[in-house]
Order: sequence, then structure tokens, then C-alpha cells
Amino acid sequence: METISERFDVACRNFPNRAAIFAEDGEPVSFERLYYSIHSLAQALLERGVQTGNIVSIHVADRGTRLALTLALMRIGAGAALFGPPLPAPGERTGVNFYIVDGIDPGSPDPRILRLDPSWLRPADRPILQRGVGGIITSTSGTTGFPKLQAFGENVLLARLDVSNRAMGAVDAPLLVGFNPSTSAGFQGGLIALVLGQTHIVPDRNPQKTLSKMAEIGARYARVPPLVLRLLLDGLRDYSGPVPKMKQFVVGGATVAPDLAAAAEEAFGGVVYNAYGSTESGLVSHFRVTDAPHRTAIVGRIRPSIPFRFLDDSGAVAPDGELHLKVPEAVRGSQYLNAEGPYDAAGWVATGDVGTLDDDGNVVLTGRRAEFINAGGTKRAPELFEKEFASVPGVSDVAAFAVSNGLGSDDAGLVLVADRELVTERHIRAALAEGVRRGFVFRVFFADSIPRTAAGKLDRRYLSAVHESRVADLTVP
Repeated sequence: METISERFDVACRNFPNRAAIFAEDGEPVSFERLYYSIHSLAQALLERGVQTGNIVSIHVADRGTRLALTLALMRIGAGAALFGPPLPAPGERTGVNFYIVDGIDPGSPDPRILRLDPSWLRPADRPILQRGVGGIITSTSGTTGFPKLQAFGENVLLARLDVSNRAMGAVDAPLLVGFNPSTSAGFQGGLIALVLGQTHIVPDRNPQKTLSKMAEIGARYARVPPLVLRLLLDGLRDYSGPVPKMKQFVVGGATVAPDLAAAAEEAFGGVVYNAYGSTESGLVSHFRVTDAPHRTAIVGRIRPSIPFRFLDDSGAVAPDGELHLKVPEAVRGSQYLNAEGPYDAAGWVATGDVGTLDDDGNVVLTGRRAEFINAGGTKRAPELFEKEFASVPGVSDVAAFAVSNGLGSDDAGLVLVADRELVTERHIRAALAEGVRRGFVFRVFFADSIPRTAAGKLDRRYLSAVHESRVADLTVP
């Protein structure tokens, strides 16, 4: 069985002096240096008792170090828990064998807690050969309940990389990865570049610095959530340096507004794809957003190798309803480690996404089943209300969600990040035209920002809980 370490070693031999990643201080880390760091870390892990088959949780802030530790764990056949479960209380049984911490006092003599220090990076006595097959353990977003844990072996991760390369084209230049590294999308985004010998970078908090770094290293590809794409575009307003010349943006985590995609293609060149898939399925489809400039929520044609169907509320196959996918075994993760599912005996998984097919065979999503707003039996997806604000001048971000009204049904909550001088009650009522708002009461809140999950998704469950007891800035019956 081919391993990630084997592919990475080939990239290191072919491109030893090329920058693989950048340290927190901006210093480039070459493939050769990263290679030796991984061997040093692997030896340090073995010396501290980590064994093949162990599960190790990484509590390290620096992205480059997290990546090197993950690859070192894979090299010794261990599993890296990317999501960082809480450190255990003394004697608590957690299922995690070791926790690696950095820069914090674990406050416990627990032998499972290993403190990272400079001694871990002393030169290895010998190359550390592959021991068994490692992998990662990651968490779903938790937006429909609680986060569910799933394991992925190296064979599955490589199979998913191969699917992405066939569908989107192999990355042949530096890559920007904007997803949180504790998610499967964040880890695999970096892996796409590293096993091909390409540099990858992560966004800086200052978008102008990100744009400058992209231009400096010649970034041509990006794997980002919609929010990062919008921040890059906003950053151009006060940016005077060379603009990165992109080949491709692949945006995931949520659907991309056509106007945002069109603005990015005009500013940076290249194409903007909306990629659709989940932790459980991997990449399922992709669609160039500007091919349908007046429509939203198109995620493209499902790959031919993946059977799919829509089921209605009774569980019968229907023209529209919840999307179910039969995930090929090669790209399937484990069953959840802390809950039932997600796959049945034949490999079918319920996505939680509701949608249908258009006349061209593209899947069009209309919302998440668990997030529908129910106003006395009239159910609407929150995305329906959000898209009404997509072209309202002065509105930079919007989220819709269910808010219990205490009467056994929901009001529709709306959080707007907006210029209050430009966006008045009249503009809001105009956006929520009579046909859209019929039967719904809207509670409108203004905010400076909208919380999102680590995967870049709107956290509607959190918004519902926080705003249920708040007095709205505006109520629109």
C-alpha cells in the first residue's frame, strides 16, 4: 500500500531547495529542511513512547509545526487527531494515547501529555522508516448537532487527493490554503501541494500581506472558504502591490455568490469553482460559478462513480428532497467514532443537504434539512432569505436562522453586517418582498461580524441560541 510518506519523500528528493511552507515569522522552510524535521520529530515521538496505532492529539498553534508533527505521526503509523480534544483530567479515560502541547503549562503530571520543546528537533540518528499505516482523525463541523469524529487512513487520503487532481487538475504552482488546519479540508489542502512538490501558504490576518506573499511566490491556485475569497477582494482596495495572477480558486464550505466569483475572476484572472463535498464523502462535484451568473447554489454534476438520489420526508425517492450519496469504499472514512453512522451497509450516507436537479443535470441545493425555518408549518431554507440581500448596497454579510418564538414555531432571525446609513428599514423591507416574507416574522440584528465554524460555515445553531433572548434591532412582520 502506498503511503503519504512515500509520495512526500519523492517530492523532497525532486525539489529539496524549493520552499514547502513558511514559518510563522515568514521564513521559508524548504522541502529538505521539512524532511529532516519530520524525521527528527518521528524519532522524538518514538523516544517518548508513541507507538504504531496510537492516537495523538496535537495542541500546537504554529501551522507548520502541526503539519510536520502530523506527517511524523503518519511515518510511525500513528493517528493524528487534528481537532485538538480537551486535555484530560488526571486519570480520565479519553481514548487518546498522547497529547502534544506547545507554549502552555499542561498543569498535570499526566504522562500522556508531551510538551514540545527544541530538543525534539535535534538531528535524527537515522532515517525513520515507515512503520505501519497512519492517518488522521478529524471532526465534522457540528452545525447540525455535536461534532462527530471520523478516522481516515493514508490510503483514503491519497485516494481523495487523486480524485481532486483528476477533477480539478494537478496543482503545478504555489497554493494558498485558507481552511482551518484542524479540519480535513485544511489538512488535505496543504497535502495536495506538498506531495506534488509545490509551496503552500496560509492567509495572514492582514489580507494585504496575504496578497503580497501570493504575488511574491507566484501563487496560482487557492483552496479557500467564501469568506477568505471576499477578504482578498476587499484587501485589494488598499493594496498597491502586484496583484496575484491566479489560475484557479476552488471554494468550499458554502456556495459562492455569482457576483463574488465574477469579481474575483476579473481581479485575479483564472476561474472560480464551487466544490461540493463533505468530511464523509470527499469531493463530489464542482461547478464554475460564473457559468450561471443569475443563479445560486448550483454545485455541479455528481461524479459518475457516485450513485445518488433524493429522498422525501417519507424516505421515498423523489425529484427533490435530501441528497443521499453512495460513497465509494476507496474514499470512505471510518464509521463515526462517537456516534452511529454515517454509512449504511452499502455505503450510502445522508448528506443533510436538500436539493434537486436542474435541466442540465446539475445538483442545486436549497438548504440544510436541520436548519429549515418553520413558521407554523411553512418551512423555508435560510439561504432563501440570505440571497435576497446579496445585491443590497451596504450589506457585506448576512446570516439567516431559526429563532423560537415561544409559540411552538419559528421566527426568522437575520444578522446583517451592514452600513447603517445605507441600509434602512425601507431597504430591508424591499429585500424581503411580500412573496418572500409571507407567513414569516423577521427579527433583524445588526453586527460587526458573523461567527463561522472552523470550516468556514455559518454556525446557525449558535446564532439561534444567542439571539433567542435578544431584542431585535428591527422586527419585520
